[in-house]
Amino acid sequence: MPLTEGVGGFLSVSAATPATFSSAGYAALTWTEVGETSELPEFGATCSAVTFTPIETGIVNKFHGERNYGSITIPLAYDYADAGQNILRAALASEDEISFRESRTDGTVRYIMGKVMSFPRGQSVGSVNMASCNIEFTRADVEVPPLFIGGRQGVLLEAFDIGTLFQLSGGTTLVTVATDPIGYFGDKSGNDNHATQATAAARPTYQTGPARATIDKVEDRLSVTVPAGGFTGTMVLATDQGTASYGVTIPAGLYDIGGRGGLYFPGNAIVGQLIRDGALSKGESSAIEAYFVDNGATASYGAVTSFNNFWRAWSEITSFPLIDTSAGTNFNYAWSGCNSLTSFPLIDTSAGTDFDAAWRGCTSLTSFPLIDTSSGTDFVAAWRGCTSLTSFPLIDMSAGANFSYAWYDCTSLTSFPLIDTSAGTSFSRAWRGCTSLTSFPLIDMSAGANFSYAWYDCTSLTSFPLIDTSSGTDFVAAWRGCTSLTSFPLIDTSAGTSFSLAWRNCTSLTSFPLIDTSSGTRFNSAWLNCTSLTSFPLLDTSSGTNFARAWRNCSSLTSFPLLDTSAGDNFNNAWYDCTSLTSFPLIDTSSGTNFARAWQNCSSLTSFPLIDTSAGTRFSLAWYNCTSLTSFPLIDTSAGTRFNAAWRNCTSLTSFPANAFDNVSGGNFTGAFTNTALTQTSIDNILVSLVTSGIATETRVFDQSGGSAPSSTGEAAIDTLRSRGWTVTVTGGY
Repeated sequence: MPLTEGVGGFLSVSAATPATFSSAGYAALTWTEVGETSELPEFGATCSAVTFTPIETGIVNKFHGERNYGSITIPLAYDYADAGQNILRAALASEDEISFRESRTDGTVRYIMGKVMSFPRGQSVGSVNMASCNIEFTRADVEVPPLFIGGRQGVLLEAFDIGTLFQLSGGTTLVTVATDPIGYFGDKSGNDNHATQATAAARPTYQTGPARATIDKVEDRLSVTVPAGGFTGTMVLATDQGTASYGVTIPAGLYDIGGRGGLYFPGNAIVGQLIRDGALSKGESSAIEAYFVDNGATASYGAVTSFNNFWRAWSEITSFPLIDTSAGTNFNYAWSGCNSLTSFPLIDTSAGTDFDAAWRGCTSLTSFPLIDTSSGTDFVAAWRGCTSLTSFPLIDMSAGANFSYAWYDCTSLTSFPLIDTSAGTSFSRAWRGCTSLTSFPLIDMSAGANFSYAWYDCTSLTSFPLIDTSSGTDFVAAWRGCTSLTSFPLIDTSAGTSFSLAWRNCTSLTSFPLIDTSSGTRFNSAWLNCTSLTSFPLLDTSSGTNFARAWRNCSSLTSFPLLDTSAGDNFNNAWYDCTSLTSFPLIDTSSGTNFARAWQNCSSLTSFPLIDTSAGTRFSLAWYNCTSLTSFPLIDTSAGTRFNAAWRNCTSLTSFPANAFDNVSGGNFTGAFTNTALTQTSIDNILVSLVTSGIATETRVFDQSGGSAPSSTGEAAIDTLRSRGWTVTVTGGY
């Protein structure tokens, strides 16, 4: 800060003792100026030197001995009527300790306690009547910089004032040399908001050239206890890499000095830090910044190339300065989690290549500036979770390759600009959860390979453009949850291999285009819950292996095409809840192993084709609740091990073929024919076939209810099965 001279300074006194010996305690007193003082001599604590000289070295060792808070003698022109001088004389008479306040012309105030030891008066020719007052100070002084006058709260830390640094958190063992740990960083605001660290391994280290508190960005940090009401105002932070002023709101409680959790900090060392409750003017901020720079801080961030994690999780920042970031190439997580920022400045990011999660979780940002991102290649999660952004600028992203998660959960975006994404290869989850987008532009995605979850839960999209997806291989959940889409364009998906969950929960789609899915291998849950689809095209699914849940709950489908499913091995839940299907085609299921719940709740099916199930092992609940089936074909169940509840609740099923289970591989028929309408011949057929299977190990359970009881032929079969360890329950209770 600038040098000042003494004209304009004055001394005030109070006969009272403060409630606390802090700036706030002293400021609460009633003060009276001492008139006619001509000088305030220097005063402050001094320690006697304790010495010891070992004979071995002959070197004098020096230690701090007794501490004396000092004394002064003030010359003044005697004024019998002056109220301040009267308090001094009264204190001499009462021998009481009283309070003193020194006010300097630079705005600094210093408080101290003391006793008046003498007040002699005299006179001489050619001079005013003079007096002097000798004061012995009894406590440490409390110096309050001008920014904290009047009891204003805050913190002032100066690493270049080594007298405020101690190695232990209790404020003992002075820091004296480079590499000493800093366990106590004294607050110079006069508020006693000292920063401390009790854990030795987490203490910053004192270094010189310039004097600074260095941090390891692993765990080093100190903590200030912010008083009730918190701080809402300005923070000036001066580091070895740059100095800047920020708007802040800091709640009451522990606050980290040295970065969040010791991890995230805009530099590697603290030179100075000021936090004031109450905003500083631009001039005040500039003066403090200059003061810190004069004492060793780096003025500008202009030489910094990596801003990785600099302000990450600094949720206290409410406004951010227009700092020089022109050399920056890496902005990874730079402002991630700055959830109190409502706006962002037009900083220079023209050299930036990596913006991974740069503004992730900035939940209060309502707009974003047209920064220069022309060199940017990585935009992964850059604006993820910016839930208050309502629009986005047409920034230059022409070099961008990775847009994964870029605008994920930007739930307030209602539109999106026609940005240049022509170099983009990954768009995974790019706009996932953008629930307010009603339309999407025809951006260039011709190089895009990964579209997984790209528009997942864009619930307000009513239409989708004919974007170029010809390079796309991964479409997993790409449009999942786009519940307002009523139609879908004939996009080029010829390179696509995975369509898992791609249109799941697109509940408003009434039709689907004949897209090229010839390379697709995974279709599991692709159209699950497309409840408004009334028809389905003859897609090329010849390469498909996984069809689990593919059309589950497509409850409006009345028919199904003869798709090529010859490579499919998993049909688990494939047509579950297709309640409007009245017939089913003779698709090729020769590779299928899992048919669990495949046609469960297809309650309108009146017949079922003789599909090839020769490789099938699991038929659990496969036709459960197919309440309109009256007969069933002689499918190949020879590899089957699990048939539990397979035909349960097929309440119209009367006819079941003989020899159906002659060669089955497992005996789990728990609930298989519960609540059916089997004829006596049919139940006899089933029981005799199970005897033929010869199953006599592992699970052996068979259940039937409803329909006819078995004849004596069936009963004889039951006896044989029970002799082999089967548990058999049938209609009639035999």
